[in-house]
Amino acid sequence: MNCTWGNMQSPWLQGELSCWDALTFGAEIIKCRKNSFLFREGEDAVAMFVVAKGRFRITTYHEDGSEKQIYITETGAICGEEACIAETPYNVSALAIVDSEVYRISAMELQHRMEQEPMLTKRLLDFEVRKTYLFRQHIVSLSFEQASCRIAQTLLHIGQLYGKETPDGQCLAIKFTKNDIAGMVGTSRVTASSELSKMEQSGLLVKQNGYYIITDIKKMTQMAGL
Repeated sequence: MNCTWGNMQSPWLQGELSCWDALTFGAEIIKCRKNSFLFREGEDAVAMFVVAKGRFRITTYHEDGSEKQIYITETGAICGEEACIAETPYNVSALAIVDSEVYRISAMELQHRMEQEPMLTKRLLDFEVRKTYLFRQHIVSLSFEQASCRIAQTLLHIGQLYGKETPDGQCLAIKFTKNDIAGMVGTSRVTASSELSKMEQSGLLVKQNGYYIITDIKKMTQMAGL
């Protein structure tokens, strides 16, 4: 089975849940309410998780309390696995963006199943390579691209997953705040707000009933440098 876990350019990780049958077989299912933590940075890594449904924001926090979003895990993606494999505390936090369900696999059980299932180990390695590619892209973006470019890229990525065509353009059918965008692209809320306002003033982006609509995908793609 070919598991790609989403567009290589996108910070949204998702895939076929069946990719993890070797992990989820017999595993406990846990429900996680919106805005609750699945695990927190610094806690002992006692388990990893496979997202059965829902969405989690994977973030890290600075000592001043500021948050940096690293990526989003959705159905078919996993989280917490690297700390379990390395036998270290969690180095990130996982926050449920919506009501979600996950399979919980203990660190001990993960190690056991990796020993018994060589293909599972390879799939886990493939997933880590996917995340490494994501981190590299993020570093390059932060180093060389303007905030406006990174915001345009993020809006397009959201559109790939949640876009719905309307007479006015592509509606991004999930709600997010300017603070969310700031966290996604690694900029301040003030900058994110300013750049989104410029897009709205130019007519490239409009907001209806709490949802953003990209009126011209071609122009947004050009702004994103894609």
